[in-house]
Amino acid sequence: MAEDPFEKKQKIDANTVEIKIRFNRFWLERVIYIIIILMLIVTIFYNPFGGSCEKNLSDISSTPAAEEPEIETEPSEAKPAETPKPEPVKPASESSGSIGFTLDSITLNTNNTKVESITVKIDNQKKIFTPTLKIFWYDDEDSAVAKMPKVSINYTGAIPMGTLKTWKLDKQLTARFLSFEEGTTEGFFRAELYDASDNSLISTQTKTVKI
Repeated sequence: MAEDPFEKKQKIDANTVEIKIRFNRFWLERVIYIIIILMLIVTIFYNPFGGSCEKNLSDISSTPAAEEPEIETEPSEAKPAETPKPEPVKPASESSGSIGFTLDSITLNTNNTKVESITVKIDNQKKIFTPTLKIFWYDDEDSAVAKMPKVSINYTGAIPMGTLKTWKLDKQLTARFLSFEEGTTEGFFRAELYDASDNSLISTQTKTVKI
């Protein structure tokens, strides 16, 4: 005979204990809120993916950078730097020009025994300077070096640059007489121009005069 379903249900109900739990809604919400907060805190302090990320970052940072091979070069002999020599600076009172000098004219007396005057020209295109003039005369051209100057005189004052000056000696001639040997037909005259500041020779001019 088949078992009655109703009787089976009654047997099950007789063995079952019914437990009823009541929760206050306020406290239930409070508990859920606390659980969520605890989960967030745990997540912050324990990141299941943090270990692998930190490991990868440490691997990257600790990997040494590839060093470029050093190229060895042979030491070259360092040549000392050549110091350029400074060019001499010309003073403002000096130019690249020159000083022209000419033994212009010689005047003798009527019987050719005495010198009346000697005239020279100085074309100064270089610097301001005071000239010294030395005059020689002699009857033997080969003995010119041995002769002492008949006249040695400084020009009064300085000759400015860019000036052509005619300098005539007449009253300044102390030894006017030629004193040549008898039968001399030519007299030799030499004029030497010096810079009075350092006694340097600038130019020499010669002239022959018929006696």
